[in-house]
Amino acid sequence: MKKRNLIALGVASAVFGLVPAVQAADVTFSGQANRAIMYADDGADSDTFFVDSEVAPTLFNIMGEHALNEDVTMGMQIEATHSSNNSHAVTIGQKSSVGTNSFQERKLEVFFRSDKMGTLWLGQGEMASENTSEVDLNEASLAGIYSYTADFGGNLGFRDSNGAALAIDTVIGDVANNFDGLGRDDRVRYDTPKLHGFMLSVAAGTAKQWDASVNYAASFGELSFAAAVAYADPGDVYDWKHQYNGSLSVAHSGFSLTLAAGGQEYDDESRGLGDIFDDIDLKDPLSSLFGEDNPVSYYGKLGYSGNLVPMGKTSFAIDYKYTEHQVMVDDEYTSYGVGMVQAIDSASTELYLGLRNHELERKGVSDIEDIFVVTAGARVKF
Repeated sequence: MKKRNLIALGVASAVFGLVPAVQAADVTFSGQANRAIMYADDGADSDTFFVDSEVAPTLFNIMGEHALNEDVTMGMQIEATHSSNNSHAVTIGQKSSVGTNSFQERKLEVFFRSDKMGTLWLGQGEMASENTSEVDLNEASLAGIYSYTADFGGNLGFRDSNGAALAIDTVIGDVANNFDGLGRDDRVRYDTPKLHGFMLSVAAGTAKQWDASVNYAASFGELSFAAAVAYADPGDVYDWKHQYNGSLSVAHSGFSLTLAAGGQEYDDESRGLGDIFDDIDLKDPLSSLFGEDNPVSYYGKLGYSGNLVPMGKTSFAIDYKYTEHQVMVDDEYTSYGVGMVQAIDSASTELYLGLRNHELERKGVSDIEDIFVVTAGARVKF
């Protein structure tokens, strides 16, 4: 929904307390609400929640742009969420909704964009490696069917066969890492212009963090292809030393295949490329890169999207996720999911349904119960 000048800026002022700018600008005010019913069973107990989806939370977005000349545009973006009872934070048996009754920042940034020179971003926003494990051409991601499998139920804890929490308490979000970059931060970021579908991004953030990524997207007739790879250095923020990750997605005639992988290195025993290729393990190739006890993750997804009904596109997908060594050495987390999303184009709405099973194996602990989660919801955009 696009407004110009004082009308849109007046709406922005009412929501965020902004003062309208004097100069005329192209301003876009948009947002979404995403609410769902979520059922979870941890093998010992179960509960039903009414949640805001962590996949794409309820938010408001304001984008303002000034064209400085035919090539350069200067702009700003403000994006904030207001997520009540977030699907990633709920726990079985909670007595009230979780979360603070306030807006939370996502993006507070200015940018300079040029078709010839690229884009420079300054402020709170996505680091260069953000979303590089989540390249996905299938819309069933909205139902939680994508490489981060903990958006629905991430704070639910695994239990043993007696119903007790594990000695080292572990929730789904602890072990379901997809190593998707450095998230959002106050940073400076530069994106090169796209060249034959390729774009290079680099960013530097708080406490010596920095990262870099290469993204690619192209279509060849009915074949669509998208991919990304990234490297991240956590600086003084995290205790791991290096992170490598990537993902790719291919779609043809509605069918799609999506793959993702990544891992982190904690020790100083870096291996040269010659050693890696001399001693690569084809069954677990990332362990050859990161070392036997460092966490790694693999993900695969098969999907289909098509106009099966007049109201809008229908998307289906099934997926598989495996992560090892994330909390403890020899931990093995496995997850299977299936979901669908139905678009209603006339109402800018998507309905979704997702089912996911989470499994954990830990050395010395027998009979850890699976956690099963079912979610049904709707996202309405404006």
